[in-house]
Amino acid sequence: MRWWLQAILLSLFCAPLFAQKSATRFGFNYWPQGYGCNVLTDANWNEANKAAIKSDLDLMRSLDARIIRLNFWPSGCGFEPAQGISSFRPEFNQIQKHLPELMKMLHARGLKVIIAFANTYLSSGPEENNPDGLRWWQLSYVGYSNTPDGFTAFTNDSVKWINGIISAVEATHPANATVLYYDYQNEYSQRVPKIGQYLRILYDLGRAPAGKRGISVLEVPVDVDAGAHSLKNEIKSRFLDYVDFHSYPATAQCPFNADVGQVYGYVKSKFPGSVIVLGEYGGRALQQEDLSAASGRNCDGVFAHVRWDEPQQVEVE
Repeated sequence: MRWWLQAILLSLFCAPLFAQKSATRFGFNYWPQGYGCNVLTDANWNEANKAAIKSDLDLMRSLDARIIRLNFWPSGCGFEPAQGISSFRPEFNQIQKHLPELMKMLHARGLKVIIAFANTYLSSGPEENNPDGLRWWQLSYVGYSNTPDGFTAFTNDSVKWINGIISAVEATHPANATVLYYDYQNEYSQRVPKIGQYLRILYDLGRAPAGKRGISVLEVPVDVDAGAHSLKNEIKSRFLDYVDFHSYPATAQCPFNADVGQVYGYVKSKFPGSVIVLGEYGGRALQQEDLSAASGRNCDGVFAHVRWDEPQQVEVE
């Protein structure tokens, strides 16, 4: 993400560790420019990139940032299924190997970390030649199929991917003390097929410790508690320590969760025991591939806003 366009305002009413005079903490969504989590592969985890990261972190800390949000996508991060080929590439182990060093950099600067998972194989699909709107996991050429067995295979691989990242952090110090929580799925939307079942599987089989379990929601109030497949209904009795929402008010045509105070209050009313997080806030990103706001088409489609903050991220290669 373009960290200079994004901010986190973290309300910490339920976290005694941060119980100080201020009720909020400020931070950035971040990966170094031109990279995502692939900066942690052997090919990219070099002294030049480490120096750039340290410089970025020092700058953010000088602005009184306290929290960094790292979003992990499967493509480029070692989880790349294809029919007849293992779903996991060598980069998967490389990222686990180098991630604790990144956590150490963050810890040395007094920064807390949110690790978010954006499983685009679950949430999106091909934009062309896909009249039924299938997600990537539903396509046999990806390595699964739109069947119960295909979904089981996909979720098993997803659990392996996410648990690998979590274990790399939780097994080492100070990495484990640096992570505030894990976001099981960036921007939960009830429109995504089987997302509730997916989330429950991650919660039950995932290695996120108690106190570090969270999720972000896409549309408020729709995805919070409206309908049978809203987060409130799908999570059932499972407790979320953190619930995150995103706001993109900076376009007149299609503002998204624009009234931060109102949205915060609504989410808090539905998850009163959880810490509520504003995890993304901003406008259109630089070098945007989407159609311009002036076109009038940026409100079309369920996920019209998703690329506003992700101009560098390729969903599937």
